[in-house]
Amino acid sequence: MLRISEAANLAIHAMAYLYSQQGDGYNAVAVIASGLGCSPSHLAKVLNHLVRHGMLESSRGAQGGFRLSPAFRNATALQVLEAIDGPFQEKGCLLGDPICDMQSCIFGDLYQDMRQRLVDRFRMVKVGDIKLRSSSGKFPDSA
Repeated sequence: MLRISEAANLAIHAMAYLYSQQGDGYNAVAVIASGLGCSPSHLAKVLNHLVRHGMLESSRGAQGGFRLSPAFRNATALQVLEAIDGPFQEKGCLLGDPICDMQSCIFGDLYQDMRQRLVDRFRMVKVGDIKLRSSSGKFPDSA
């Protein structure tokens, strides 16, 4: 079934936050995690994964944290999603468990259509297009 993991969800929203905070400074994991309402340790693992993919830069120390890599300032949601979850499955079962014959599946074309629509949409959306909440006070207004 088409599924986006919690880690990919965090990654996309964290990248949107970091896009809104572009500058020379680094952003602390605790600040980002507070705004996303998630565990700082879980978020740190996700962000470090994005560092390994070259999407983020990190720095240790009192002024350390994470920031967007220049090459990924215009990253798409699809790039972030695939860095975390890998590509969407080409074939799958909308019912979750393919018990019937997949070659003659009556939902097969629907799965392919939904998959392609999701891929196309995630490819179109840049992390900078994602508007984070600011009225709650968890995140500052986006640039």
